[in-house]
Amino acid sequence: MRRRTCISFFVLSVLSAALCISSCDRMELMPQRPQSDEGKTVTLRVIVPEPVVVDPMTRAGAGDFDKIRDLNIVAADGGSDDSALFEVYYADGSQNGDPAVEMEEGKDITIHFSEEFTGRYGLTRKKFYIVANYGRKIDKAAVTTVGLLKALKQESSEGFPGIPVNGCMMFAEAGHAGTHTHPDTGQTGLSLSAELRRTVAMITVGIDGSRLAAGVSIVPRRISLHRVPVQCYLGMANKPYEDETLGIEEIGEQKGDGGELNWPMVVGDETLSSDQGQAPSWAASAETYAGGHYAGDDESLDVSDRTIAPLFMFENDHGGDAFGHEDGIRDPRLKRPAACRMAGEWGNLLEDRSTATCSYLEVEALYLRRNTDGTTRYGGTVRFRFFLGDDVSRNFDVLRDHYYKVTLQLEGNAVTEGGQVDENGDLTVDGSQVTWRVESDLRNVVIETGDIIVGGSGEYYPIDISGLESPRIYVKTENSSDETIMFVHYFNDAGNGSGTWGSLGGSPAETQVSKTDDGKTVLWIFISPWDPNLEDIYGDQGFKDGIRSVDVVLMDDDGSNAKELTRFKIVQYQPIRYEASGDYIEKEYGHQPITMYIDRVDREAMPWGFDGEELDYNANNGYANTYHLISEGPFDPDIYPGHGGNHRDVAVKYLPWGKQHGGSALIYATTLWYLPTYFQSPSGTINDLLNNKTFPDHNSDPGANGTDLHWAVPSIMGWQVIEKASIAGDLDPNHPVLPYMQYWTSNAVVADPDAGGDGAGTKDSYTYQFGRGLHSLTELDTYPADLRQDRAVAMRFRLVAIQDN
Repeated sequence: MRRRTCISFFVLSVLSAALCISSCDRMELMPQRPQSDEGKTVTLRVIVPEPVVVDPMTRAGAGDFDKIRDLNIVAADGGSDDSALFEVYYADGSQNGDPAVEMEEGKDITIHFSEEFTGRYGLTRKKFYIVANYGRKIDKAAVTTVGLLKALKQESSEGFPGIPVNGCMMFAEAGHAGTHTHPDTGQTGLSLSAELRRTVAMITVGIDGSRLAAGVSIVPRRISLHRVPVQCYLGMANKPYEDETLGIEEIGEQKGDGGELNWPMVVGDETLSSDQGQAPSWAASAETYAGGHYAGDDESLDVSDRTIAPLFMFENDHGGDAFGHEDGIRDPRLKRPAACRMAGEWGNLLEDRSTATCSYLEVEALYLRRNTDGTTRYGGTVRFRFFLGDDVSRNFDVLRDHYYKVTLQLEGNAVTEGGQVDENGDLTVDGSQVTWRVESDLRNVVIETGDIIVGGSGEYYPIDISGLESPRIYVKTENSSDETIMFVHYFNDAGNGSGTWGSLGGSPAETQVSKTDDGKTVLWIFISPWDPNLEDIYGDQGFKDGIRSVDVVLMDDDGSNAKELTRFKIVQYQPIRYEASGDYIEKEYGHQPITMYIDRVDREAMPWGFDGEELDYNANNGYANTYHLISEGPFDPDIYPGHGGNHRDVAVKYLPWGKQHGGSALIYATTLWYLPTYFQSPSGTINDLLNNKTFPDHNSDPGANGTDLHWAVPSIMGWQVIEKASIAGDLDPNHPVLPYMQYWTSNAVVADPDAGGDGAGTKDSYTYQFGRGLHSLTELDTYPADLRQDRAVAMRFRLVAIQDN
């Protein structure tokens, strides 16, 4: 979608054609006008164009990724870098006066200077520049010339180097664009046009696996940008390879660590027809393509597809094709800078100094190679890398205002360049084809879930294991030679619904893994919750700097000839304790302060749940919102006005872990109440647990104490408390809430219009986003419309528990 910002100075003019310039062109203002023309007004139109599209594979498509939050309209005495700035006019919304500004989402922005104002200051003889989203008025005392204006930079936010988390700044130089007639006064005069250029580029990723070999599957887990600039000039080319002051950050924006990608398993056409022309059972939900690119053209872009995960970075200009080596034209695997003279050891290309400023994309995925009977042959983590640029051969430019569509086309075994798989698909060391573009860690037994990350709430955790020849394995830890690990238990499945829980120790202990109805092999783990009353009782196994962890090793035997099958790590994060005070706390809880325990790390993305359910109640704390969904009633009309039905009938479908029907983050939180604490094995079996369709016996005011923490998805007000804690420096800086991500709140968009809803059948709930000033909103303010999201979309969240003081 095109958006134009129109800034109007009207002067009498015989020119009639309005000119729309491209994102790369500029037009000069008209020459100086006679004094008699200065009594009219002038209109300056600022255009936000579609970005230039770069697709190294197909060279098609376009995108739009901007919002205008404020404008600096800069008048200068001339167009040279030495020209002095005359005045800076600032607008952060619609306003009257000089300039008069009309800013409305989705429409052109018009800025108009009056006839009297234009004539008084001789504005028609000035050169104009536009800076959008600077966040404040530019200080004319410090920025005195056009050259200094162009040299202003957009810098990364503190704690997020290389990531433009609060939107992108834009810059434009105004040029003549014909005449304009003011709709109110009828005055006709000069129109100036300035086409904004963003400081950032956008990258989207598609994975085409249609030509993968039979039995090969790829499950994308994470996409990330690497070696990205930390800063970007507003009005000058951004060339970190020439200007070290711009800085390069090794890891830029990434998505997927929290499970929010939710992309399908990717297989080849051969797999989809390998079972008598049908897909085998293990690939029933697989597709040949994951991710994708926004549809549309240069005039209109459809950004509604939420399966697409855009990444953003500042411009990284390397000066064109000459920067790259000609070898890349012959073989894209050899794409590298011209200054790189290495003739081998391609796996070490990233260590060469010539690549230090070259931005690249990395796609991390679970790779599995299956036998014809569906059993796992081998698998593990793979990483695919791709140097960004205008092509796949020698260009390394990532230019501002460009949209890069990167499609990974995987063929055959897909990982021969990783050096572990040969051309026949055998798991054999083969260094002859190693390049930097593929890194693999493959083995015969695969932990599909990767390392286990758990919050302070504790959790039952199913670990999917592929490639086991026998359901009998031996479990041990290397963290202790003989001491029992007190906070980790595993389930020994004896079959027929029976079994026992065991404690993890330093010696291999025999256990049987569980089989699911769909044929998967699962090792069940229970991690005890953190208890504020028992912080010192764990001794050396307690939390250190908010973390405790254990390495788990799976063996095929317990004797001297035992072989390691695989290993993984369990990491548990202690919640953060924060005292919240204020009138809003007093109003909600009846007293202050309260103690809030806040998840230190994000939870894996899940849907909100209750898709399509007509909800009718919102509270200012997450527990009340959750209890409303699981309560059997009767419902007090003073607490739950207009309750339309028993939501518990829907809620129970999401038990026991909220995975059914796509999942529910809110119901998942209820499964963490009343878990066994210190050195207590869980009661019952996995079969009992999986068949448990009841909720804990709570009431609307649980009176949480230190032992019994009732975890819940925060309300909007709860998230405001969390952001205030972050601003105060009380969150863990190593695990920040990501300001470029939205997080679920427990507040739904209700059906009742009188309660702020939008009628029956709504499917939305509210999210929260850091860095947008939401922490200071009051109940009288309007919540941003773009933070409404479909409840079926998987999004990150954190949990909180409130302790009465």
